[in-house]
Amino acid sequence: MVALLGAVGLTLPSLGFHSAADARSSDTGGYPWSDAAKVPLDKWAYDWGYAKCPTSAPNCKRKSVKGKDGITYGLYDPWGYYFKNCTSWVAWKLSQNGYSMPAAGNAKQWDDYFTGKVPVNSRPAVGAIAQTNAGAFGHVAYVDAVSKDGRSVTVSDYNKAGTGRYDIRTEPASNYTYIHVKDLASVDRQPPSAPTRLIVNSVKTSALTLTWKASTDNIGVSRYQLYLNGRHIAGSAKAAYTYSGLKCGTPYTLGVQAVDAAKNQSGVRSIRARTAACSQVSDPHPPLGKCTPSNGCDNRILRLSDGRQFWIHGGRSYWIPSPVISACIQVRAGTGAPLAATSAMLAPYPSAGRNAWCPYPDGTLVQGIGQREVWKVYANGTRHWVTCITTALRVSVLRVPAGEPDGHETVGQINLCS
Repeated sequence: MVALLGAVGLTLPSLGFHSAADARSSDTGGYPWSDAAKVPLDKWAYDWGYAKCPTSAPNCKRKSVKGKDGITYGLYDPWGYYFKNCTSWVAWKLSQNGYSMPAAGNAKQWDDYFTGKVPVNSRPAVGAIAQTNAGAFGHVAYVDAVSKDGRSVTVSDYNKAGTGRYDIRTEPASNYTYIHVKDLASVDRQPPSAPTRLIVNSVKTSALTLTWKASTDNIGVSRYQLYLNGRHIAGSAKAAYTYSGLKCGTPYTLGVQAVDAAKNQSGVRSIRARTAACSQVSDPHPPLGKCTPSNGCDNRILRLSDGRQFWIHGGRSYWIPSPVISACIQVRAGTGAPLAATSAMLAPYPSAGRNAWCPYPDGTLVQGIGQREVWKVYANGTRHWVTCITTALRVSVLRVPAGEPDGHETVGQINLCS
């Protein structure tokens, strides 16, 4: 085959490139000269051009090349590369990034031309030129994406295997040498997932501690933004945060949002919680040396030195499994602040063999904030899971801090729609 002019960069079928399943031959890639027609020339097999420059792309470069039909055709793009060849595609892509491609010869010559002018190496980057010397004239493509581990690249090109068509595919990065004339920083536009499983696991008179399941991101979550009653107040690198300086016995809306390094933000997830009741000015249940039903310890919360708390109710002791339930008992049962106690003070009260619960009025419908389940709870500390509820009844559901209904013992389920 007769050698082409220096500006030509072709890929012949003998190069052995594998066509990927994601190739889109009917697409154009936005290339402005995709409609150039095959030109009837005697010398060359892979030429496309126009009898006159198209109005849709008026900046094509005219050259007097006469076809076998006697018509003079324009074959070149503004940088002097043949239309619908791999070199023209890459020159046009780079022009979109603000780079004007010089006359660097055919694709096989590009690595030599740029060596010493720009970095030429084996490290792929978005916006780089992917170049190979395979075949008579070599081949170039544009790097659209690089895998996270750098082992594969997504490249786009024209005239792969002499088709004169657009193609995009993923290949091993080792297939190419990379010419870095106008690399682009990878733009991350994917936001992280929103935080889930919000739990208020520490309730105090002036502070609430919120934890959540960590968000995920295609690159990585850099931080979380915390909100109080809808107002951004702080940030955290961990999946936990303590809101401090709060008012006692006051409901708050706690919110959290994930943010990645590119400042993409997830949605805000929120949960309602109430700080512990305000401390009594005078404790109606003063500390006693020994706890017995006759001296007022019934309906008290006893706190041992190891931090465990027990609710004395009906002459028995119920272990309190969480600060949320402890705060609820103090408010709903009016127990006052937990009483510092010893094992001897707890001894007169045998274990009830089950946990403490929030003493709601018998038959109350409750739902933990941020939770889906609705429960019908009873004064004896049991509960039914509500499998169906009418619209009329739903308005009576009491929304409470997550964790409050958990002390009740589940005894079955109930359908309130029938």
